[in-house]
This record gives sequence, C-alpha cells and structure tokens, in this order.
Amino acid sequence: MKNPYSLFLLIITIFFTTGYTYAQSEPNNSWIDGMQDYTINFNNVVNVFEDEYRGKPYQKGHGWKQFKRWQNFMEPRVDIDGNRPHPALWYNAVNQQNLVTQNFGNWSPMGPFDAPGSLNSNGIGRINHVAFHPTNHDTIFAGAPSGGLWVSYNDGISWQTFTDDLTNIGVSDLAIDPNNPDTMYLATGDRDAGDTYSFGLMKSTDGGVTWGSTGLSYSVSSGKRVTRVLVHPKSSNIIIVATRDGMYQSTNYGVSFSLKQSGPFNSLSMVNSGSDTLFAGTTGGSATVYRSTNGGSSWSLVNSGLPSSGINRVEVAVSPSSPNKIYAVYGASNSGFYGLYSSSNYGNTWTLKSTSPNILGWEANGSGTGGQSWYDLTLAVDPNNSNTIYVGGVNIWKSTNGGSSWSINAHWYGANGLPYVHADHHHAGFRPNSSEFYLGTDGGVYKTSNGGSSWTALNDGMNITQYYKISQSQTDTTLLIGGSQDNGTHLRTSTTNWNRVVGGDGMDNDVDPNTNNTLYASIYYGEFYKSTNGGNNFSSINTNLSPAGSGNWVTPFKCDPNTSNTIYAGFKKIWKSTNAGISWSATSSNNISGNSNIDEFEIAPSNSSYIYALINRRIFLSTNGGSTWIDRSNNGNLSPQYSILGVDIDDADPLHVVISCSGYNNSNKVFESTNGGQQWTNISSGLPAVPANCAQFEGGNSNGIYVGTDIGVYFRDATTSGWVSFNDNLPNVIVNDLELLGSKDILRIGTYGRGVWQSPTYNSMPNPPAVQFTIEPSNTCSLADTVQLIDQSSGSPTSWSWQIIPNNAVYINGTTDTSQSPFVIFNSGGSYSVKLTVTNQYGSSDSTYNNALEIGGNTLPYNEDFEAGFSKWTINNPDNGVTWEHVTVAGNSPGDKAMRLNHFNYNSVGQIDELISPILNFSGDTLIELDFEYAYRGYNATYKDSLKIYVSSDCGQSWNLAAAFGDGGTPNWRTGLYNNSNWTPATSADWCTNSSLASCPSVSLDNYSGISGVQIKFVSVNGYGNNFYLDNISVTGVTNCASYVTQTIDTCALAYTWIDGITYTSSTSSPQYALTKANGCDSVITLNLILNQPDAVTQTVNACGSYTWIDGINYTSSTSSPSVTLTNIHGCDSVVSLNLTISNQTTAGTDIITACSSHQWIDGGTYTSSTSSPTYVLTGSNGCDSTVTLNLTIITVNTSVVQNGTTLTAQATSATFLWIDCSTMAIVPGQMSSIFTPTTNGIYAVIVTQNGCSDTSSCFTVSGIDLDENDIILKLKVIPNPNHGDFKLIRSDENNESELIIYSSDAKVIYRGNWSAGKDEKKLNLDLSPGIYHAALTDRNQTLFFKIEIF
Repeated sequence: MKNPYSLFLLIITIFFTTGYTYAQSEPNNSWIDGMQDYTINFNNVVNVFEDEYRGKPYQKGHGWKQFKRWQNFMEPRVDIDGNRPHPALWYNAVNQQNLVTQNFGNWSPMGPFDAPGSLNSNGIGRINHVAFHPTNHDTIFAGAPSGGLWVSYNDGISWQTFTDDLTNIGVSDLAIDPNNPDTMYLATGDRDAGDTYSFGLMKSTDGGVTWGSTGLSYSVSSGKRVTRVLVHPKSSNIIIVATRDGMYQSTNYGVSFSLKQSGPFNSLSMVNSGSDTLFAGTTGGSATVYRSTNGGSSWSLVNSGLPSSGINRVEVAVSPSSPNKIYAVYGASNSGFYGLYSSSNYGNTWTLKSTSPNILGWEANGSGTGGQSWYDLTLAVDPNNSNTIYVGGVNIWKSTNGGSSWSINAHWYGANGLPYVHADHHHAGFRPNSSEFYLGTDGGVYKTSNGGSSWTALNDGMNITQYYKISQSQTDTTLLIGGSQDNGTHLRTSTTNWNRVVGGDGMDNDVDPNTNNTLYASIYYGEFYKSTNGGNNFSSINTNLSPAGSGNWVTPFKCDPNTSNTIYAGFKKIWKSTNAGISWSATSSNNISGNSNIDEFEIAPSNSSYIYALINRRIFLSTNGGSTWIDRSNNGNLSPQYSILGVDIDDADPLHVVISCSGYNNSNKVFESTNGGQQWTNISSGLPAVPANCAQFEGGNSNGIYVGTDIGVYFRDATTSGWVSFNDNLPNVIVNDLELLGSKDILRIGTYGRGVWQSPTYNSMPNPPAVQFTIEPSNTCSLADTVQLIDQSSGSPTSWSWQIIPNNAVYINGTTDTSQSPFVIFNSGGSYSVKLTVTNQYGSSDSTYNNALEIGGNTLPYNEDFEAGFSKWTINNPDNGVTWEHVTVAGNSPGDKAMRLNHFNYNSVGQIDELISPILNFSGDTLIELDFEYAYRGYNATYKDSLKIYVSSDCGQSWNLAAAFGDGGTPNWRTGLYNNSNWTPATSADWCTNSSLASCPSVSLDNYSGISGVQIKFVSVNGYGNNFYLDNISVTGVTNCASYVTQTIDTCALAYTWIDGITYTSSTSSPQYALTKANGCDSVITLNLILNQPDAVTQTVNACGSYTWIDGINYTSSTSSPSVTLTNIHGCDSVVSLNLTISNQTTAGTDIITACSSHQWIDGGTYTSSTSSPTYVLTGSNGCDSTVTLNLTIITVNTSVVQNGTTLTAQATSATFLWIDCSTMAIVPGQMSSIFTPTTNGIYAVIVTQNGCSDTSSCFTVSGIDLDENDIILKLKVIPNPNHGDFKLIRSDENNESELIIYSSDAKVIYRGNWSAGKDEKKLNLDLSPGIYHAALTDRNQTLFFKIEIF
C-alpha cells in the first residue's frame, strides 16, 4: 500500500511553490534599521535586502513592496557613491524658497478629492496618524506622510488643510494639548517608510493654522525620525517625544529637549489621562518595552516574560478602563506575528497570550508565515472593555478575550465576504470615551461604530494621492490617467469623476495621441495593460513581451507621438509594438548600457526616429528608432554626480533637448543641448539645491523650460533672466511628473502627496514684476552712515513702495519711500527688515528681506557657524595669494562647514590674512566674551603658524590686539600631534572641543562693554606649516540693568484709568509705561487689563413630573419666566433664566427578536431558548420611564452527523450543506450534499444552514482510503500565480484524460473543462474578480486541489 499521506504532501508542495509563501530562514533585519538612518550608505542597505530575498519569490503582505517603494524614492537622491543626503540640505533649500515672495503661476488642484474606486478599493492615499480634538470629538485630524495635516470638523465627512506652506508636509504623529487645544505638536516626515524628509518636531499655537520649529529640530536630532509625541495632560509644559534614536523630554513647552533614553523607539502610550506612567516600545532585533513612572524623565526596562530574540518590533497599548493592564504585540524577525503579551501589574511581569494565527500576514484565515511588521503595526484597546483589542498589519484582527484568540475583523480586499479596509495600517485608535474605532491606512482613514461588523471610509475631500506618473489627452481636457503609490491607476473622465481602473501600485501610463479610447497603464517592474473602450476595462499586453516584470520599479512607457497603435517600453533595451501590444520586438540587438535598465526615455514629437534614453547618470541618443545608440553623457559641460531623472525634446527640433538631474547642489541641475547632446549648456544657476525630477519645454513660440523639483516648479525663458519660482498657490510638495496641454496653454503636474494640479503656462498669463533689491551697506557703524535701498526688480515696474521695520528711518537726498532707489539714515541702532512692493499694469508683488540691515552693528548674542557661508564677513588678502576659504570638514558640530587657511601650500612665510567680522553692537551689554572652536595640527617644530585676534571699537579704523596663539602667543595651541601631510580634521578629537592637547579659547572683551561699532578680526600669520580651521564663533554678554514687569488688572468695572493717565474701556495687553529707579535703570511696566462684563444665560431643563430650581421653587408645569441674579467669579452680575419643560408620559414597548443559538439582550442576560417574559426599564432623556418587553425566538441548527465507514451523513432536513477540511478550514470544492464520501484521508466537518442560521458540526476522522497501485502522482504548476485571469497550467506527470474544475470562494463552479491525454500545458484566459479561487484536477481516481489568486 502506498503512503496515505503522499498525496497530501504533494498538494502542500504544489500550493507552497505556486503561491506566495515559503519557509524562511532567520532573516537579517539590518536593512530595516538601515532604512531609518540617513547616515547608512544606500548601496549597503540595498545589498543586505537583496541578499536576504535572493532566490525567494515575491510575497504579498511581507513588506517587500514597501522596501522597493523606498528604494525607488531614495535611489535617485544619493550621490555616485551611495551617500544619502543630510536633511539639512533639503531644509535649507525650502527655507530659501520660502523667502521668495514673487511666485508665478496660478495653481489649482484637479484631484482626486474623493477616493477613486469601488467599495472594496476606495483608497485616496496613506495616513500615518489620526487625532481628536480634546473637547470637540467631531473635529479630527489626519496626518499624511507626504500630504500634510488635514482637519475635519464633521467626523470625516469633509476635510481641509492649513499645512501647504510647511517646510515639510509629511506627518508622522500629532499631539494636542488637552488644556489648550490650540497648541499642537507635529512630528514631521514619514515614520514608517521614510519616503519623505523629516525635520523633527514643529509647534502650532493657533490650532494648526501656522507652525514654527521647536528645540527638537533636524539640527538637534541629526536627521533621525520623530515617531510619537505626547503632551502631559496635567503639565502642558512637559512634552515626551519618541524618536528613532531615543526618548526626549521637554519641560518648557518644547523650547528645548534633552535625551532621556537611547534606542530606536516607535511606540509610546500613557497610563490614563494625566498619569506619570508611560510605556514605550522599540524596533529591531532587540525590540523591547520601557516604562517611565515620572513623566518621561527616566526610563527602565520592563521585560520580564517578554521575548529577547527572533523579533523586530513591538507596539504597546494601555487599557483606559483597566490602567494596570498593558498589552504588547511583537513582530517576528520575518515580520510575521510573534506573539501577543499582556501584563496586569503595570508591566512588572508579562504573560504570553497567543502566537497564532499569523494575524500580521495577508491571508484571511491567518495562515502562512511572515508579514511586514517592520513597515506597519498597530495595537489598540477598547476604552470600554479591557479584553477587546485590535491588531493591524495588512488586515485588522480582533480579540474579545484579551488576546487569547483572534478573529479577522476586516480584510484588504474583502475576502470571503469580510468587510473591506485598505491594506497596511499605520494608526489605530478610538474616539475619546467611546468604542468607535478609527484606522489610518495606506488608503486613508476608516471607521467602525459597531465593533467591525461594517466599516466606513472617511476619505472624501483629502487631496493626498502620491503619483509616480501622469498622462493626458491632448484633445479632451478632462481625460487624465495617473499611476499612484498604494492605490492603483486612476482615470479622470470628467472634472470631478476619478475611477480606479487598475490595481496594485500604479506606474507609467499613456493615452494614444490619435484616439482617447485607447489607454495604457502599468504596475511595478513593467507589466502593462491596455483599454480600448475609454478605460471601462483593461487587459494584459505582456504575453509576447518577454522582459515584462524585469524592468525598474517604475518602468518607462510611451506611445509614439506620430503613429497610432505604436508603443514603447523601456527595459535593458527599448521594446516596441506596432499593433498596440499584441506583439513586441526589441529595437536593438544589444542592451543599451550593459545590464542596467532604462530609467526614462523620450521620443521626438517631430521625428520618431530620435529617441533619448536615460540610464543612471548617462544619456543615450538613437537617430534610427532605437536600432543603435550613441552615449551623449560626457560631452561639453555635462558631468552629473547624481542620476539624470528627466528629459524632454523640443516639439519642433529633435536635436534640442533638456535634461534634469537629482542631487543636492544647485550647480548641476539642468542641462540643455541644441545639437543632440554633442555639447551641453549648464543652465542650473538659480535653481534650489534639491533633486530636479522632470523637465518640460513650454513649446509653441516660447523657448521656455519648466522643471519639477522636490519643492515645486521652476521656469525660465529669455525674458526671465534666469529661473523664477512657478509656485503660486502650490503646496510645498515633491513634483514627479510634468505634462503640457499645449492647445490650452495649461501645465499639469503629478505630485507625490497632493494629487494632480494645473496652472496656466507662464507665457499665457500676464505677470506682475518680480521683486529683487539690494542694500548698500547692509551693516553700518553709526547712525550717521547713509544707506541706499537699490531696486533690481524685473518686469518693468512703474511704481515702488518701501517699508522699513521698525519705522525709525529718515529718507534723505530728496528721496522718499516711493522712490525707486532711495537713501536713508536711522534714528536708532538695531536690526531692521525691509519690504519692497513693486507694481506694473499686470499687478503688484512684494518681498520682505528679514533682518536685512544692522544699524550700529549686530546685537548680542552673535553666533556664526559658517553653515550658510560667510557673506557678512570680509577677507583682507594683502598678497593676493592663499587666503581664508569656506570648506567642508568633519568632526565639528553642528553641520560640516568651517573657514580654513591653507598654510600647507602657502610658502610665503610671514604673510598675514585677515577674516573680519560684521559690525557688532555691545551698547546694551556687559561682561562680553568671545569663544570659538578651531582645529590645528602643525607641520613640525620648525614651521610655525600663528593666529592673532584684534578688536576695533571704531568700525575698523583702528585695531587693538586682544589675544595671540602660536608664535608670539600661547605656544601649546595645537589640537593634535604634528602632521606632515595636507591635513584635514576627520573626527571630533581633531578639534579643540575634544582635544587632549588644547582647549577652546575664551577671550574677554569686557573693555568694550557699552560700545557700538565693534569689529573682530582673526589674523592668520603664515609659517608654511599646516592648515588651520575656524568654526562656531560666539560673542555673548549680559544685558544691562533694565527690567520688565507686567501688571494684571482683572475688574468688573466698565472702564479703568491707569498710571499713564489714560482711561481704557476695553481689555488690552499693549500699554507700556517706563519708570526710572534710583539706580538709573528703567523699569518698563506692561498693562494686562481684563474688563469683565455682566452676562446672561438661559438654562434649559427637561424633567419628568416636577423640578426644583436654584430659586428653591418646585415647578410642576412647563415655564420660561423664572430668573435669578448671581454674582460671577469676577464680581459681575450674571442673570440666569429657566426654560423648563415638564413631561408626564411613560411608555411601554415590545422588542421582537429572532436569533440563532443565543442572544444577549439589553438587560445583560444571554438567552438560549425562546421566551416572552423578560422586561427592562429604560429612563428617557426627559427622566420618564419606558418599559420594554422581550419577545425572543431562538432557532437551533441540527449539526448531528452519522459516520459509516468513509461516508459522512448530515442529519438535518430542509437545510444546505458545505463540507470543510478541519485541518485547513477550507471548503471542499463541490461537496454541498448532506452525504459526503471523501476521496482522501483527513478530518472533515459540515457547515449546516437551516432556517437562516448556520452552525458547524464536530470534526470526523476518515481513514483507510487507499490509492490504486496503478495511480500516478499528479504534478502541476500554475504560471503566473497570482495573475489577472490569464495563466497557464503545466503538468510534468504521465497525464491521462482528466477534468479541471475551478470554484469560487463560496464553492460555486465557475469553470469546468477537459484536459486531453498527453498534453503538458493548458492556457486559460478567464474574466474573474479579484480573490482566491479553489481548483481541482481529477485524473482517473486521483484529485489534486490547488489555489489560484486573481489580482
């Protein structure tokens, strides 16, 4: 007899090799940690990931796709060696852009505003966090990782945003001060995926309308991501922040932060509202739980009973109703479910509650291994029931017994009739004081009000879709198609109508230039789909495209601009189809550039033979339709250090081309060629130092060029004198794609986080002038110095208006504030801002240069770290030789910039070079001190360099020596041992801050206290030694003796006369009065006046029978006349009126219910048999009783089964039956009779549906079924699996005539067909809805069961 388990093992083998799951060895999770840290080399992170996944099939729901999204985002943004950018580079570029007040364009959003798609695919974009207003719970906030912070005032029915102009519109978390809800703290960036930049924590004091920085900014947190933030409910000054590098605490409302516990934290929860006890969870192979019992001031491990290996992340949640009960869910090292733990003693000890099913996988029944806990993991406890908990990953799972067992609550595509909620959950939380449950997912916000029986999407109105690519019709202005991250391909067919037409992550796309009915879309790695009916349905065109699925994450695709039905796809070669995808062929015999894929390509509109292809940092040209290629990468000035991302070709000239490049410098961003790349002109000057992702010619009679960057759109033509910001009304967002609707002069963009936007083109709209001006000089020594404001605006302004803030200036030499370039002097010293408004016939524009003028010098404290250059410093170089220079170094902090004097290459011994500070103002200070940091090693004892410091008190007319170092001064000033090479500091030990040989100097300048017009110069005396580095200059003092106080007057009077003699009739906090004390110091008093007015209120009361009010009277009938006068806390009268309604009605009713098996009623009792006797008394809002009687009918289901040998017979009558395999809980296809005779050994049960109720029988073991000795072993592969309905079955056994049947999830036959003897392959193309399908192949008396998944 054959082994009875052999067939079972064969089926299992086929299922696991044709499906998504596989047995996995212990993975190396360092790539996960590497993603979170910008200091880790990009290439190293990718290599570790590829090593782990090499040879393993793609697994849905295991985080593979999320990593590839990150790789696609980051790859073009690293340099040639794989170094990732410091966040400060992007931050500085955005701040520079925010200074620009002259913006062109007129942008408006096109959508999508409502989630495209059906009920089971209605995602709009990713949401990282959902928060509730502390007092108005219908006001909710949703944070998108690249789309900003959104607020709804009606529980998610509609949304709006105020964060379009933030430095970063990525949001990871939000905390609202419960004592002052207008104060909010925002964690920027993308906590889980790292797809957008993070700059730490921001703060708003006006309910989220405007935002400012806190003490936890990018320069403090060094680019690490902020993950969670809490405000202490009883001490609003205490802010607790979890970051990837530790737990931080602020005790001064976010002004400054201190690190309290190191570690990669991703979870943070507080016990009750106002407790000092908090719990936090970490990520990585040592993920664990910490506890603080003092509001975050210190932390300790609480891991007794928790795992220490085989894990990668832990999320912690506290039960609001039982504060001693804490839960922790662990992701395993393969990112699947490791276990759920609970503690009932505040985390002192933990108990394992469950390790299965795999609630972090993608299967609806919890089968399979692995998951994606490294990417997303949520845990929440019902505030009204400490045993009800929810865990989210790909799907949402629920436990009602504290995590001992689980049931799936919602599924990512609604399998088996389950409610649909978009996959990948980043936030889970409850509406305050209720069991209404909210999720933030890759598709948006979802809510359930009934414990998960049904879910509602709250995504209408959020414009947050992340688009990779967009395309449009040139004849129908409404038709547009876009490929989005997480949410498929979207098709816009009218002004407001967007539909999801292809699933997965949408990628490149196009519209046939000759017919709007033919549309193309794609998913990751180059699988393409076509519609010939305007997008009603799409079908695969990959059958004869052999490299399909092997391209880049976003594989480029184009329609021929001149020939209908001719399309192109970019892999290692260009592949071309002349029949709309029915057949394909490569245009060349060889790959274009070794084994590298094409990143982007473009076909010349005027001549399809000209094609430009971009591969990494190179550009190639074909002049024969792709047959041969010429490398145009090293010609002229073209030498990009980052990837070339965008290319466009002049509509009229195939040799006129423009390309855009990634990277974080502004010197190699955009290049133009007029001869097909034989020479290139660098036209980058004026662009921000961020990646330039795409380029577009304006076309027509214009020579204009647009470029889309990580912070918006820029434009240039012959009239603009360089690049201008084309961002008016556009959010501060990454622009991935540009599309020109030439016939309508409209530019459209696909953004990474704010959907699709459009604007009239630059040359189709009249423009106001562009403001620009200079100030000479911008730093004066005395009030008598004359300053000129010089207008340099473009656009032919006809009038000017200057404003100096504060207004202490006098216009001289016959000029006024309306002169084009006036002259001014000042009445008092200090810092001044200047605003210029210019006007022409098309409108006005203005620009404000903040702190542009220092009259009498810069006030203290004065700090210079040279990170932004040294523009306000001057250099005196008498011999015109080697002198001070601005360089990049290591070891100093913050940043990496310093000033250097290159003594090593300076052989003119004795020469001096001076670095002179801007003018400083010490007039209000005393006890002044100069501090600075330096690095110097020297060459040897013979070649001696030295440094001298001089001070001038008359703006540089004369100088006095203040300090000297080296020869003629302090001798032992080296910070390290001699070095005979051209030396550059490498570590902090090379600087005086951490040197073992020298300390950083402090020079007293107290002799200059009370003086303005002070300058400091650093004089380097060359000794032909080694290089000297200078950084972090600080001049500080103590402010003179004036004092400031505030007098608060809180009165019920209608008016108040203050010490200034003025009578005030309304509240105010602005009046000031100066008193001079006996010691000559001023005391400035500020009045804070509160005038309280009498008030009147009406108290509305509904009562049953009678009501006794505050006047002591008992009222038995409705009335609205009584009133009393009280005195409020301010001593003012407060008139209270009563509006009373008396009700005398009692009610009775019957609750008629039919239930299956049992029913729990409102009285808390559970009834298992029919009854009509229970009653319950309810009290209405008017205080009157209502009696409810229960009329209950209980239906029982007969689940008895009789076993006779290998035959099972269900005993129920008038019922339907579904037989299941108890070992997998899967339905046995086709077995719906009351009698069931299995063909294989196993354990079986039956689901009986009777009178509308269903129940499952006990499981019965069937054994002794033998296989015929002549039977063959069936061997089968499904390729591909999953698929879109077009697939093939391949047999490798000795096949006979057999039958193939495919069943739906509810066991209905949807396909039946024969398989002829001797044929090894069978192709099928079925029109099936997405989901899991069961199939059975029967050959003689053997049946092989397997699964097919349809996208």
